[in-house]
Amino acid sequence: MEISVLTDEIDPDIFKAMESATAWGIRRFEIRKIYGQRVPSIPGSMCKRVQDALLRYQASVTALSPGLFKKAESLLNNRRFGGGSWWEDADVYEEYRGRAYEILDRTIDLANGFNSSAVTIFSPEVPLDRTGGECPQRIVELIRDAAIRAARHGITLLLENDFGLWADTGKNAMRLAKSVDQDNLKVNWDPANAYVAGEVPFPEGYDHVKSLVGNVHAKDAIESTPAISEEYEVLGTGDIDWVGQIRALHEDGYAGSLCIETHSHPLREKTFRNVCFLRHHLNVLSEEARVKNDPRGQRHEEH
Repeated sequence: MEISVLTDEIDPDIFKAMESATAWGIRRFEIRKIYGQRVPSIPGSMCKRVQDALLRYQASVTALSPGLFKKAESLLNNRRFGGGSWWEDADVYEEYRGRAYEILDRTIDLANGFNSSAVTIFSPEVPLDRTGGECPQRIVELIRDAAIRAARHGITLLLENDFGLWADTGKNAMRLAKSVDQDNLKVNWDPANAYVAGEVPFPEGYDHVKSLVGNVHAKDAIESTPAISEEYEVLGTGDIDWVGQIRALHEDGYAGSLCIETHSHPLREKTFRNVCFLRHHLNVLSEEARVKNDPRGQRHEEH
């Protein structure tokens, strides 16, 4: 496992964020926003500047996060749908698909430009009157076709669990991923999002998703944490068993990123505290592995 960070969780200026992170020894970045503008809606000149910075810092991009498929109204000119849902109207559904896949295609192009092979996505919102129900087949098809589209370009889609969505918890994210049934669809496991959605993230939520984890978002939460907020906790100060979660990921052979998503101000200060927490516990695991594999250490322990 390696530590990565969402650049806008340090600074909206991606170049200042990269400078700070590399000073902390981090060279793996997930990109969501640049100067407040969400990918892929950034100009070509900015892409070139980011590419140059990645080369300068010898850094890599672990994933891009365009926000698909949240907030359907934003792709449908903020229309609302009384008693129904947008996917139940065939014409609206096709309009949404077209606009969403256009964003996906542009994100894939940007990912290729950054030598990244992953795009983080979400599932659509659940209407309040359908909470706890089965995810509609049209949404399953929406994500399945997106995965097929991405696979043609060697891109993995990372389905992030988040509050208020069909894939809000580990259990529901895994249920949707199994329904989609595409090899290049993995889970972007966010224990704090699962917690505010009402699930015990570790071990219960993690047990559902552990076979499909492709990325991990790291922040902490307490019982009073608002689901949609910038009021999350520094790792190790909330209710989530992050020590157990990190150890379980290690024991299960997870070799991807632990991506810091601080969601709490002041961003730079708290992101650095999160870096220190993760680094400490990864070092503990590394030292345990070193002692276990060192015959001299084993003999010393026996005596």
